Amino acid sequence: MKHILILWLLLFPNIANCQTVHLAVATNFKQSMQKLADIFTSQTNHDIIISSGSTGKIYAQIINGAPFQIFLAADQKRPSLLVDAGLADKKNQFTYALGRLVLWAPKTNLKTIKLEYLQSKKKLPIALSNPKIAPYGLAAKEVMQSTKSWSLHQNNMAFGENVAQTLAFVASGSVDSGFVALSQIVSLKVDPKQIHIIPAKYYNPIRQDAILLNQGKQNPAALALLEFLKSVKIQDTIKTMGYALP
Repeated sequence: MKHILILWLLLFPNIANCQTVHLAVATNFKQSMQKLADIFTSQTNHDIIISSGSTGKIYAQIINGAPFQIFLAADQKRPSLLVDAGLADKKNQFTYALGRLVLWAPKTNLKTIKLEYLQSKKKLPIALSNPKIAPYGLAAKEVMQSTKSWSLHQNNMAFGENVAQTLAFVASGSVDSGFVALSQIVSLKVDPKQIHIIPAKYYNPIRQDAILLNQGKQNPAALALLEFLKSVKIQDTIKTMGYALP
């Protein structure tokens, strides 16, 4: 039996080098990462286990000992805090994408959606991710504060735990409109008249950082995945998925 195993490894040497990396990814990037994971696996034979959630919740899980090896956050803050806590490698922290925020209003009769929509004195039910734990929610709050519409609609907001839940609020018709990630809209292929891509000047850049966690330092698959995400070809692919490049 031992001789058969040795022969098998000689015939298929890549099998011996196969590793699995456990990746935690912010919700906005989950669908994109699933597509990229297929490419990565086909090129390297390494496997990826993907867990997702809001950046704040994943951060809390890592602090409490979750066995993730790479964290793809939706901000820079949490990866940097993990470095400060001695749980991650500063040398392997970089921005893999810039998030883009969209206002989606499928129930409106307007021909086009603009920021003036937020300044209506009519109390609008608006969905956004929880600004305390989700960077896209914080960006949405900054937009509403910039347009002086936060106080107008503060009592009519529906807060999602992450952008996936926020998207579900809007898609189900529970609210008239909501702030979501452009990457989600690209996947849905919604009517362009229903969306307004928020100009970057209205919110601080959503710099989405990748970080190598201590549990991944000795894993060749984790190191390979980080190099894969940095590559020019994959960066160009990420751009087509609804992100800007750093």
